[in-house]
Amino acid sequence: MYFHQEIRGCLKKTVKDHGLIADFYKELLPQLNKTLEALKLAFEKNTLPLLKLPYRKDDIETIKDLSLKIQDDFSDVVVLGTGGSSLGGQALTALATHKKRSRLHFLDNIDPKTFTSLLKRLHLKETFFIVISKSGATSETLVQFLSVVQEIKLEIGRDAIKDHFIIITEPKKSPLRNLADHFSIPTLDHDPKIGGRFSVFSIVGLLPAMLVGIDPLEVREGAARIMDRLLSSDTAENLAPALGAALSYLLEKEKGKTTSVMLPYVDELDCFSFWYRQLWAESLGKKGKGTTPINALGAVDQHSQLQLYLDGPRDKFFTVIVSSMENKGAPIHERYKEIDKNLSYLSNATMGDLMEAEQRATIDTLIQNKCPTRVIEIPDVTPDFMGMLMMHFMLETIFTADLYGVNAFDQPAVEEGKILAKQYLAKTLKERLHG
Repeated sequence: MYFHQEIRGCLKKTVKDHGLIADFYKELLPQLNKTLEALKLAFEKNTLPLLKLPYRKDDIETIKDLSLKIQDDFSDVVVLGTGGSSLGGQALTALATHKKRSRLHFLDNIDPKTFTSLLKRLHLKETFFIVISKSGATSETLVQFLSVVQEIKLEIGRDAIKDHFIIITEPKKSPLRNLADHFSIPTLDHDPKIGGRFSVFSIVGLLPAMLVGIDPLEVREGAARIMDRLLSSDTAENLAPALGAALSYLLEKEKGKTTSVMLPYVDELDCFSFWYRQLWAESLGKKGKGTTPINALGAVDQHSQLQLYLDGPRDKFFTVIVSSMENKGAPIHERYKEIDKNLSYLSNATMGDLMEAEQRATIDTLIQNKCPTRVIEIPDVTPDFMGMLMMHFMLETIFTADLYGVNAFDQPAVEEGKILAKQYLAKTLKERLHG
């Protein structure tokens, strides 16, 4: 079973001058086909390992054994990492029940107040830390890690450090790997050819997922269904990720839709929209090109953003993700219209009925106001459908990058900021020491 991508709300016939002609993708088909063939070749030669990940099973036992050991020995687990080292895991673990998620914590920022507050709430003797940095040199992750090491030294002792951590980083010399060797902390290899924002189907995303009961094989099987379609396609013409890429690219180039709004109507996809935001922004925002991703959540952002969407700048392309909510939740049986006649519409309705009505109403309102709107409809948010969505958007991002003529897998501007941050920190410490 697949999800459905409906693009009629992006066409000129529906949204008039803000939309594209029906066969908009025709002019881009040569480039889309070129990317398709490049992806198939990369799969065949394994030069882009992220494409093979959905089919792997050989590493699952290792992840499973580690997950079971952590669950047996510790009550809480903290994932230290930022960006792609954290967001994929957060998106997958959002599918678990709250009870299972309650003992898994993601620290993806370096606000000292938040960091210290969490550590104070935890019993360090019963807490395990997963430290993730592809490069092994991410400043935020290093300072998180060293801060925890200090606390464990003080509370439990230096000899305990090696038992409370696992480090995931590239198999090369780096500050993080050198620290792992120094403290005899076990390490697992992060594939150097898989960037952090594309690593969700590796141990980076799957280990946290397994810790809360998500089946990693289901996630990968969903992703594999999208890959199966790509690998079996002779043309990109009817390939959903290629179609989405062409849509986004031409809406920006021809219609000035420079902002891409991701609006799921499912709470479990809130973290997914943050994952998408990094994937899209960091992969495409180069050489003055790309579109700006905005993440939102329905129905919450109907009250905080919809006014802007409908009556503000006409620079937005919307992707609305919906799932059937009809008749979900307990019905309101009592007839409260006797208290207030304005409550009559809620009699016998469920909460899901209202969500269903609101997501449909938002889609129709956006389209009626000539806002290009793509709708992705999924039957339910399960691990396999999450795998499908993530694989779809990774491929859509790669197709779009090729249309813009940029490298989807680097981030040169980010590296510049990292260098400056280290320089500023060194200057601050020097001034503090020498006053």
